[in-house]
Amino acid sequence: MRKFTLIILVLTIFLYGSGIYGKSRKLEKIKYPPLNEIKKPVVLTGELENGIKVRLIEDSKFPIVNFTAYLKGGDVYDLPGKTGLASITAQLLRIGGTSDMKGEEIDRILDMNGISISFGSSLDYFTISISSLKMNFEQALDILSKMLVSPAFDKDKFEEIKTQFLSSISRSNDDPASIRSREFGKLVYGSKSPFAAQLEYEDLENISLNDVRKFYERFYKPSNMMIGVTGPFKIDELNPVLEKHLGNMKGNAMVPSYPVAKSPAHKFKVYFAEKANQTQSQIVVGHLGYKENIDEKAKILVFNSIFSQGFNSRLMQRLRVKMGLTYGVGGGINSKFLYPGAVSFTTFTKSESTVTAVNAIFDEIKIIRAEKVTEKELNEAKDYFLNSYVFKFSSSGKVLNDQIRKEFYGLDKKKYDDLVNQIKIVTAEDVLYTAQKYLVPEKMVTLIVGTRKNITEDLSKLGKITDVDISIKPPPVKEKIPEATPASLKKGKDVLFKALADNYSGYRNIRTAVKESVVNVTVGQRSFTLDQTTTVVYPDKVYSETKVMGMMMKRVINGKKGYQTQMGQRKELTEEEIEESGFGGFYDIFHFRTKYNFQYLKEEKIKGIIYDVVYITNKEDKWVKFFINKKTGRIEIKEKINNIGGQKGLGRTYLSQFKKQNGISFPFKTEVFIKDKKLVDITMKKVIIDKVVDNALFKIDSK
Repeated sequence: MRKFTLIILVLTIFLYGSGIYGKSRKLEKIKYPPLNEIKKPVVLTGELENGIKVRLIEDSKFPIVNFTAYLKGGDVYDLPGKTGLASITAQLLRIGGTSDMKGEEIDRILDMNGISISFGSSLDYFTISISSLKMNFEQALDILSKMLVSPAFDKDKFEEIKTQFLSSISRSNDDPASIRSREFGKLVYGSKSPFAAQLEYEDLENISLNDVRKFYERFYKPSNMMIGVTGPFKIDELNPVLEKHLGNMKGNAMVPSYPVAKSPAHKFKVYFAEKANQTQSQIVVGHLGYKENIDEKAKILVFNSIFSQGFNSRLMQRLRVKMGLTYGVGGGINSKFLYPGAVSFTTFTKSESTVTAVNAIFDEIKIIRAEKVTEKELNEAKDYFLNSYVFKFSSSGKVLNDQIRKEFYGLDKKKYDDLVNQIKIVTAEDVLYTAQKYLVPEKMVTLIVGTRKNITEDLSKLGKITDVDISIKPPPVKEKIPEATPASLKKGKDVLFKALADNYSGYRNIRTAVKESVVNVTVGQRSFTLDQTTTVVYPDKVYSETKVMGMMMKRVINGKKGYQTQMGQRKELTEEEIEESGFGGFYDIFHFRTKYNFQYLKEEKIKGIIYDVVYITNKEDKWVKFFINKKTGRIEIKEKINNIGGQKGLGRTYLSQFKKQNGISFPFKTEVFIKDKKLVDITMKKVIIDKVVDNALFKIDSK
């Protein structure tokens, strides 16, 4: 067998080498026939009596109906200080039920019949989608009609959606690439612009159920709706079905004029967002772009392909292939239909090559604005679009969406349909013209997201650096704290330290503490029971093990370093997170009292018990309130901003079932509430003071 294989190999080499195979077989010499003409299915039109526009493509391949409604509106119309209103409105219409059906009942019916209904909100519009078998389409429309005409605006579902949004805010700094996109939007459009709005805790606090009702009344009207359907229907068959179920929608929408985008002036051109523990930098370079201009779209598409999109683009070839700085680049001249897009170029690179990568982008910008591209580059870019254009129309749904998009934005259909021919005639001079017109280096800003200490190159060589604050603003505290006075500070200190002396004096000399607890946590609609053991070596070492559903989670802090592990993933803790975990602790207050202010606020009666309320702050404006039982001197209630399972807000912690041990009153029962909802219930099983602890627990290994 080996001999036979060797003979085949020798013959193959001989035949290829002698030219018997492969002679004149170069790919460049292969002639391809012209592409077949694209034949798009016919889009049929109709209109309901209430003004809803209907567009249909008959598709009888499968007994499936796909329905999408488009409504002018969307996130750009969120009210000032209420970012997220449009999205919350869309989601509540979907899950909030109707006047005669609970949301859970609707979900059961949809699941049983294989029906999907979804609501969405983007910057420019709302969408409503249905997917179902034809036999169930009327049932789906009947449910949708109730959602649109008589929504319940269920309060519990409203709070559930806001809780989900709270979780997304708490994770908004997890991904460096997302930070880059978000913060660059603020630089290009302005931090107050609706085109760069960032959802904050304060926005959710400001949004009421009444806001959602008014928003719904403004936009969800038949005069504002265009419906696209693909499926086994004829137009004269579909219209009566839609009329029957959606004809009862009434009223006219009140869509405000579209906002104007205007880029802010930038005194400095380089911005840096500190993201701890990064070995790479995320980079974006650019400026405010332009509205869609069909007369120059072909030139822009060809330019983008040559310069920044695809493996053969100039930026990819320089930054990845020649310099080995990155695995990818992106961006380009990005236009929008109703507002200017952004001219931007993005990449990521190891921290040590940050400055080199930025300079390389600007070098390529300079070159493409000065010299014409080669005919090879031009032809490859044009061929890419011409050969891939057919995939824009590979399904009835894509054809219909293309048609509706043109109508929705009032585009010149004839010019857009002629885009292929316009790409064919783009020249090297056109690409040079595009680069010179649309790329303006003196207007460009550079944003870097990374860890400054890991960047070994001199960032100042790029220009003066402006720091970008990406910290997540805490939820607002509605209580107005009076300005501190010498008298209130003295009384606060006296009251608190008397309580500490009476009930917590053991913290003066404590060396270690080991606590074993059972923790019940509620996240959304689900509850979990955890077994937790926490070992502390004072002043600054913590080791915590948490077991839940067979999984083990760890948290280790040693001085100013720390990490946590969950499901095999390790996350490094920032110094801020570590400091937060120790802030306001009794040991910390006893031993480092000079970093705190203790302000007496008032007496307050809660559940028949009178408390002295002391407001504790530090130089970084972190705060916590202690409620000290006037009779026992125990601290029985704490208030601060809590973040539990992504639910961040003003939390109140109740401490009870005290047992005194080694001069410390330990609460064996702890309950944490946010917005009057109990999220955490902790029962401490035992606590061991000054036990000998293995210091290996606190070892911080490299990742």
